[in-house]
Amino acid sequence: MVGTRWTISASGVIDLEAADRLESLVNRYGIPRRSSLYLHSPGGSLLGGLLLGRKIRELGLFTHVGQYVQSEVRSLVPGYCYSAAALAFLGGTFRWIDKKSSYGVHRFSFTEDLPDASDRAQVLSAVVVQYLRDMDVDPGLFNKMTIAGRESMLVLDQEDLAKYRVTHTGYEDTKWTLESIRGYLYLKGERVTPRGMNKFIIACQGGSVTHVMVLFDPEGRSDEIRSMQVLILNIDEERVIIQISDRRTPKMENGIVNCDFTIDDATLRKMMNARSVGVCFQYTVDSPFFLGFDRMDISSGIDKLKALINNCR
Repeated sequence: MVGTRWTISASGVIDLEAADRLESLVNRYGIPRRSSLYLHSPGGSLLGGLLLGRKIRELGLFTHVGQYVQSEVRSLVPGYCYSAAALAFLGGTFRWIDKKSSYGVHRFSFTEDLPDASDRAQVLSAVVVQYLRDMDVDPGLFNKMTIAGRESMLVLDQEDLAKYRVTHTGYEDTKWTLESIRGYLYLKGERVTPRGMNKFIIACQGGSVTHVMVLFDPEGRSDEIRSMQVLILNIDEERVIIQISDRRTPKMENGIVNCDFTIDDATLRKMMNARSVGVCFQYTVDSPFFLGFDRMDISSGIDKLKALINNCR
């Protein structure tokens, strides 16, 4: 179902060579981007954790907290990610922590007394804060780290994990912008997800807003999309069937599906009061399997959609 992606299980103490070992593993087996790395670690070297996090981001891996155990069958069980491992975890392009796993931070410290410890601590603090920014994590997480002393651990709850963007599933982030090309005005909704880029475009054409274009990554299933005869526009919980006469045959450009279709005024009015939109290619109307994307938040783009309609008319 996920093509060639791998699952990597990583456990133990993080040292300065952890990033090199991960890169060696990925290169040896040709592990592709968007593969999942499960971390289960008490921490270790602060610098090692930062280097590992940056290597995870460079390799385009997704991170989870958990561990695989081998009994009669190989199964995933909850795990923990503490200290330097908590920083390494942030390197994931997308990040998940289930409610049974633990994510903990504390104040970093030196293993030996140093005469210039205060100066070193200031430099390391700046390095950690910049790392958080580079990983698109709220720098306020650093304040959480300083609350917990060197000998204690602050385990973040699900609310704080989301608040400081420690977890990042991608599906909740949709950016709506009004743009133009060759004199045509359009509204574009765009989000980056673990399954690739999703775009939903509503265009002004011929004095009315009736034209929609969708783009997404088919994850190697473009041939199946071409054979699917049913196209459904999802508006909240309602499924609007797009007739064959109202759409063009999907095209592939640089591995991305491009499909455009027309909608009527009634469908447009529904979109103006919707919370989410999506598009599904299916073999039959009742098929449980689809290719496309669902539940793209449109609520933040409603005002822009109204502006598009007014300017179009």
